[in-house]
Amino acid sequence: MTDEAQFNKDLGSLVRRMRILRGMPLTKLGPMVGVSSQQLQKYETGECGISIYRLEKLCCVFEILMSDFLNKISSKEYKLTTQPDFIKSLSNSELLNLLQRVSKELLQHNS
Repeated sequence: MTDEAQFNKDLGSLVRRMRILRGMPLTKLGPMVGVSSQQLQKYETGECGISIYRLEKLCCVFEILMSDFLNKISSKEYKLTTQPDFIKSLSNSELLNLLQRVSKELLQHNS
């Protein structure tokens, strides 16, 4: 994997994690930053790179400075290469919050 491809994957993983921790579905975040949910999913998987313009919009939605966002990537603070690592990286309160949102979504979906 090239450095650029790895960077896109790491960047996308961080976007995904921040979106999930805020309880935002792709269909909500995409329009907030001016892209379709399909395009946002391509960003999250690293299939497509994210422009500086779009990254600034994402940072505004996530209420984080772009420099702080990029520092998280360079430090691998939010490395999400596998699902188990993602779950292990959550604090107890983050995990509880995520489980509550998933349960709520499942209940709504099954209704």
